[in-house]
Amino acid sequence: MIRIPLLPRLLAIGLLASTPSFSDAQDVSTAGGTPESPKEATPPGPADADPERIAAAEALFDSMDMETLLQDGIEQSLETQVDQFRNMGLAEAGVAELHDEMLAFMQETMNWDSLKPEFIRIYTSAFTAQEMKDIAAFYATPAGKKAISLTPKLMTEGMLLGQRKVEARQAELQQRIAPIIQKHMAPR
Repeated sequence: MIRIPLLPRLLAIGLLASTPSFSDAQDVSTAGGTPESPKEATPPGPADADPERIAAAEALFDSMDMETLLQDGIEQSLETQVDQFRNMGLAEAGVAELHDEMLAFMQETMNWDSLKPEFIRIYTSAFTAQEMKDIAAFYATPAGKKAISLTPKLMTEGMLLGQRKVEARQAELQQRIAPIIQKHMAPR
């Protein structure tokens, strides 16, 4: 069985993790509601957000060069993916063809123009306008620029590390969860 990690998840994690203090941000699933009663309707879109927040989000994305960051993340992840096929013995012509097809798919699916409204929604739900301005100011510094440029590579390496750790102990995990599954599986 050929296993292809989910590029969109990797990219989303990479892009969101590149924002300082994102883990401390408000949970977007309950934005506008309470933890006990999250909003059931469609999350607020860019048009629902305060114009100052939208402008701050767009300025933040510009400071992050989000479009390039997204493209770099796709390319970095894609290289890791096709290396797996190369290591399985796929001929270089097949690796090149696979790379081109996967890249075309990802560019159609994960292009910045289609993702930007959703990223505006995510960021305006999680941060105030001032917080986004502060983050953008950090990204204007040399350390911020370095953080942005290394994020796709570091996130890919981190995901691969986690994948290797779990795969190395997969048999143990299966052994540990099998009794629980058997105990609670509904009879068919």
